[in-house]
Formats: sequence, structure tokens, C-alpha cells
Amino acid sequence: NVISTIQEISITKKSYLAKNLELEKLYKKREFIRTNLKRVPSDELLKNSINIINRLNQEKGQLEQLISNSQIEVDSIRLKVEEIEKQIINSKKELRKMEKENRKIDLALKVQEVLKEYQDEIKESKLRALEIELLRYFKIICGKKDIIQRVSIDKNKFEIKIFNEEHSGQEKLFSLETNDKLNHEQLSAGEKQLFIFSLIWALIR
Repeated sequence: NVISTIQEISITKKSYLAKNLELEKLYKKREFIRTNLKRVPSDELLKNSINIINRLNQEKGQLEQLISNSQIEVDSIRLKVEEIEKQIINSKKELRKMEKENRKIDLALKVQEVLKEYQDEIKESKLRALEIELLRYFKIICGKKDIIQRVSIDKNKFEIKIFNEEHSGQEKLFSLETNDKLNHEQLSAGEKQLFIFSLIWALIR
């Protein structure tokens, strides 16, 4: 029958179109798979890539160890720097303390110098006064005004020197007779005793 045949042809045509559409999808899927297969690296390339990755991982581990060691060294250096800074602070304190002590010592030395100069001036003044008193007492006790005209006492050795004088009144450091310094040997025994008594008298005065 014609109608049945037409219906069968229509069904067959739809089935063909469906199968054809499915086949096209399969073709496209096949091409997709082929394309992706081309992107997959070869075994040699994959092996090289794995070797590179392993080497990089090894280098990464070495770098991490180096970083760790460097950090330890940095921490150690930081501690040393902190310790040195503390030592510097303490040294500065000690230096300031020493500077203060040095200033005290310098001041004490200056005071000692001033006192020594003052003592020297006092000693010089007292010695000059002693020379005058010694000469005055000797002339009083001895009664001979011309035998000794000047007495000199060395402030360092405390040696006593006696001098005569010319008639002009100018001091002369030498004996008129011998042209030498007048010494105690030129005094008589009695004059020596009187000279010693005069010295004692001048000292206790």
C-alpha cells in the first residue's frame, strides 16, 4: 500500500538524518581526540621534562637550605652586633667616667702646682727674711759689722754662703783678699760659734 510505503520512507529518512547527525558528532569527537593526542609530549620529551623538574626541585632544596643557613648566620651576626653595641655603650660610659677622673686629676695637679708655687714663694720669702735676721743677729752678737755684709741661703740645698762688700757699698761675691767666695774657714772658731748661735736665734724667731 502506498500510504504505508510513504510512512516507512519518512521514518527511514528521519532515522538516516539522526544517524548522520550522530556520525558527524562522532567525527568531530574523533578530530578533537586526534588534536589532543598531538599535544601530548613524546616519551623522550616527557623524560627530559621530568629530569628538569627533578633538577629544579633539587636546586630548590639546596637554595632553601642555603637560605636557612644564611638566616642562622644573620641571626648570629645580629646578636653579635647587639653585644658590640652594648659594649660600645659601656665603653662610652667608662670613657666619660675616665674623662671625669682625668679632669679631677688635672685639677688636682693644677692645684698642686699652684700650691707648690705658693709654697716656693713662701719658702723664698722666709729664706730671705732668715738671711736678713741671721745677718742682723750675727752683727749684734759679734760686734764686727764689716766681716760679713751679706748672707745667702740656697733654697734647694739650704747651703749658707757669706759674702763681704767693697767700700763702695756694692755687693761682692768674692773675698777682697783671695778673690774666692768667702767660706766659713775664714772665720775664727769663736766667730763660727757666734754665727751658729745667730742662725739658731734667727730660726726660733
